[in-house]
Amino acid sequence: MAEAGEKSASAHFIVKRTDLFGGERPWNSSDWTASDDRVRGGNSHSYLDCSASSALFHGTLDIETLGGAGFASQRTTSTDKTWDVSTYNGVLLEIDQADEKSYTFILKDNLLPQNPSNGREQATISYEYDFVPSQNQSHQTGSPTTIYIPWNKLKPTYRGKEKKDAEPINLKNIKRFSIMMRSFFGTQHGPFNLSIRSISAISLAKLDNHHHYDQDSAFPHPYTDDPHDESPRQYTDSDDAIDEKASSSLLPAHSGKTRASFSHIDSQGAHVIYIPDDLDGDHDDHGTSSSQTNHRIFDMPGGDYARPEFGKLLEV
Repeated sequence: MAEAGEKSASAHFIVKRTDLFGGERPWNSSDWTASDDRVRGGNSHSYLDCSASSALFHGTLDIETLGGAGFASQRTTSTDKTWDVSTYNGVLLEIDQADEKSYTFILKDNLLPQNPSNGREQATISYEYDFVPSQNQSHQTGSPTTIYIPWNKLKPTYRGKEKKDAEPINLKNIKRFSIMMRSFFGTQHGPFNLSIRSISAISLAKLDNHHHYDQDSAFPHPYTDDPHDESPRQYTDSDDAIDEKASSSLLPAHSGKTRASFSHIDSQGAHVIYIPDDLDGDHDDHGTSSSQTNHRIFDMPGGDYARPEFGKLLEV
């Protein structure tokens, strides 16, 4: 439920996704390294144990050595690589398991050389988002907890303090990703563990109050279905005018197909999105698949969201 003064959550679903770590790009321990408070005389330790399907961020946060302060983090190792995420709305973390501690996701768009006097990396602005995975746990068995972070929710900080006059993050020039466990002024310490399935850049489309796509969203939907009509729309030749980018984003990335979807409101008031079953593109005169069957992908509101390779419904 939204807090007073906040907007209520609305339904969106993913129309564009690139896995940055995990998912289609398996985790690799060589991409990450520890950056703990030991560089400042602390005694915290962090590790990232990678498998093909997930990465376990774990360790021990010590706050005694530095008098209540402390941090333990894992960051990307490359200083030469640049990620361009400017065509996406934000980042999605998929969490398999987590404790009840608060974590911080961090991006940097600028890195400076090490200080020659002490060998430490010179400080630059960080763009941060704090989250508690246990407060967003999925109630569906086997489904990951999802943390969606819009770019405008990243808070600029410098040396741990908010920097309100900072320039907006340069999304064309992301130089580093980090996951951090910090003390938050002595409010948490000790062992921690966070199992991350994937970190992905995503774009979302919004469903309006009538369960149609928002025409101002990244994925405008061309149909204006009657909400009382329980029969799905038939695909016609005129529907080829649908935005190719939008329609292709609903299909698996490897399919190479750009057939449109269609939708309706079912008898329970749920919004149902269909995609022709014939992903080979061999449609009959009505545009429906030769098998005359369709994939039921999303239900709204509530319900189970099947066939995640086509996208996923989020409340944001």
